[in-house]
This record gives sequence, C-alpha cells and structure tokens, in this order.
Amino acid sequence: MRPTKTAALGFATGAAMLAACGSDDNGHGHDDMERVVIIDRGQTAPTEVAEWERGEGWTADSAIPALGVGDDGRISLGVEIYDDTGTQLIDDSGDFSARYRVADGADDGVLDMDRADDDIFHGDHVHIYGAAEGTSEIEFVLWHDDHLEGHTSAIDVTVGEGADYREMDVVDIRNRGETDNPVVATWEYGEGWDGEIPDIDFAENGRHSLGVDIYDSEGVLLHEESSEWSGRFYVPGDADEGVVNTELGDDDMFHGDHVHVYGLEEGSTELVFVLWHEDHSEAETSPIALDVVGEVERYVDVVDIRDRSETGDPVVARWTYDEGWLEEDPNDGDEYDGLPEIVLADDPARVSLGVDIEDSAGRPITWPGFGYAPAYDIDDGDDVLYYLGEDIGDDDVDEDFLFHGDHVHVYGKDSGTAELIFQLTADDDYSDVVGETAGEEIEVVETAED
Repeated sequence: MRPTKTAALGFATGAAMLAACGSDDNGHGHDDMERVVIIDRGQTAPTEVAEWERGEGWTADSAIPALGVGDDGRISLGVEIYDDTGTQLIDDSGDFSARYRVADGADDGVLDMDRADDDIFHGDHVHIYGAAEGTSEIEFVLWHDDHLEGHTSAIDVTVGEGADYREMDVVDIRNRGETDNPVVATWEYGEGWDGEIPDIDFAENGRHSLGVDIYDSEGVLLHEESSEWSGRFYVPGDADEGVVNTELGDDDMFHGDHVHVYGLEEGSTELVFVLWHEDHSEAETSPIALDVVGEVERYVDVVDIRDRSETGDPVVARWTYDEGWLEEDPNDGDEYDGLPEIVLADDPARVSLGVDIEDSAGRPITWPGFGYAPAYDIDDGDDVLYYLGEDIGDDDVDEDFLFHGDHVHVYGKDSGTAELIFQLTADDDYSDVVGETAGEEIEVVETAED
C-alpha cells in the first residue's frame, strides 16, 4: 500500500485524520478494495444509490441523496466494500469499517465534519450531516483499526434539497405491566430520550412487556397504518450483552406493537429500539439505559409437562412450588390427563415430554439463552424405566439420549409404575441440579388400551 499522510499523523483520529489523508482521482489503497456499494438507509426500503469499481470509478447513475442542514437533514448510508473475490470486507469482526471524508479541493464548509466519530461512523454505515447549503465532494474510506486502508474517488453531495419527511420521528415506550400502559420514555429525532425504562426487578417480574409506538414526521402511528411496520430492540455492541436475553426467537421477543425483554442477571445495559419493516431495519433510536436488579427467589416455581405426541403439545400435568402436582387446570377447571402411558409394544417404547419451567420471577427459564435445561430422575421404578448408564439394544442410554434441551424422552423397560422427578439443570451439565419437582407417576403397559 502506498504511504499516506495518515501514517505520519499517528496522533490524529477520526474525521481530522481522514481530512489529513491525501487523495487522487481514481481512489487508492488496500489491494482488495475492489468495489463499493452505497445504500440509502433512509425513509423507504434500503436502496442501492451508487456503485464504485477500482479502475472504473463511479457508475453513470450513481448519486448520493440530497440532504438538509442540521440534525433533521441527516442522511444515513450503508457502505458495502468488497474485495476482488466478492467478499464483504466489513463484517462482524470489526477489523474493517466504513468512513468518508471531504475530497481535496472540495468545499469543506458544506458538510458538518466537526462531530464525534461515533456520531458519524457506524461500522457498516455512515451518517452525513449538512452544515450549510451548497455542493461538496466526498470519498468513501475503508478504515482498518486506526488508519485508512483505501478510498474511492470523489462523488458529489448536495445540501439544501433534502426531504423533511422521516419515517421514524417519535418513539413512545409504554410499560404494559402497569394499568393504562403509561408512556415511560420518549425518543424524538434530533433530541434523544426523555424519561427512563423502569428496572426489571427479579423480586417482582423477570421481564418487561414494553409497547413501542413509532410515529413518522406527520404524526402517523406506523404499526396501526400497516402490519408491515413493527418495533424491535437490540443491545448495542458497547453495552453489556449478558444482562438481558437476546438469544430467544423473534416470536418470543417481538410482537408487532410491543416487545418482551427478559432479564438474565443483575446489571446495567442499554437498548436500541428499531423501526422494523417486513424483514429489515429502517431506522433506530439512540441507546437508552436499562437496569436489572434483585434476586430470583426460586428457579423452579411452575412446571408444565406437555405430551409431544399429541397435536399442539397439550399440557397434561402441572406442578407448582406452592401446591405440588395439580389435578385441575386453574384457568378452565379441566382435569389434567397426567403423564401419558409408555407402551412396550410401540417402537420405540417411549414418551416424549416437553418440560416448560418458570422461575419465581415468571421467566421461561428453559427457553434458549437462560443457561438451563430440563432433565429428570427416577424416584421409584428403576426396574420399569431405562435410565443413565444402561443400554437399549445398541444404544447407550446417556444424557444426550434422554435429555434434549426443551424436552425429555422416557423409555419403558418393563410393565409397572414409576415416579419421575423433573429437574432444572445447567444446560452444559445435567448433574448440576438447580431445583426439582416432587415425584409424579408414569405407567408402563404391554399394549395400549383401545
């Protein structure tokens, strides 16, 4: 790579360092910087607006969207940088990122380059702010750790004709755990957050259900206008990712007009709320703080056993810490069927049982990301059921054979009655038992009843 002024200015950082770097008409630098694609992340679905290739420059139809002056006039551009094999250089490793700078000889008073780096440069995308009406030129830069690796040739940027409409202008966060779902925090474009999200307190509830009302600049509540719009959240990279559970499925966290945020452990983190359109992010807020406090009193408080052989995996048995095994469903008064029979004539002679465990904070503790998994022990009936250390034909009965994350398999050995104790264990060590139920009867029969 040809030496640049960057190398000589080791003390300079960010926009100042970029401005100090030299340029030429065709772009230069990192040998693998072959193609650059610019994506408008603005008010509609992200759209490719410009493309640059080494040796060719910008395509004839390349154009950077016009922007306005100040925060309201900002544009957000995704920057994809590819090497000569077509591989994206900007990935989750964080080694490479995208930046931009005002080209040599261009009007340096049109764009606001005095902002902090983290206000302008965001890894795979950049924000451009107008300082005054006019036209300037910028070069997009491949940034590696703390120095420039390469850049494109210059492309025009015009300030003064940017659209005022914004799809994400105001975001109201509502606490759905309180009467009337009050607004607890509001984010406004150009202003940031006002208010705060209440703590998740394990002594009361291990999760928040938060309404996310997102309004455009015309005051339209987007999720009421179309189901294609919804609210989501994520934990930004510089916040503590171990405080809330982000490993759950989308259907468990995101519910259109509201989200569920589950606490993992005591601590402080941040959330960024996202305007989601069909299958991608359209815009996002700045981060807002969230604290998780208190202690979980019991890790095994309610246990639902589901029969996975039946349509819909119905709950056939429920145990609670306060009342033990229940005879009736407290919601509708229907009797529970109890654990299903194991029929020795079946192949395999087993039942598959879903095990859903809630702790005293109401968290579904056996869901992904919490670090726990269900298992079982045999209280009475070793001669009736197969268990750890035995063989079934050519199969070794070990933990992987019986325990499967969100469900367990129970194999019959001989006819009779046994008692199962359902357990909550560490998901990487089934011998580490955190809590358990009382025993519940399961019957093994030779043949199924008609």
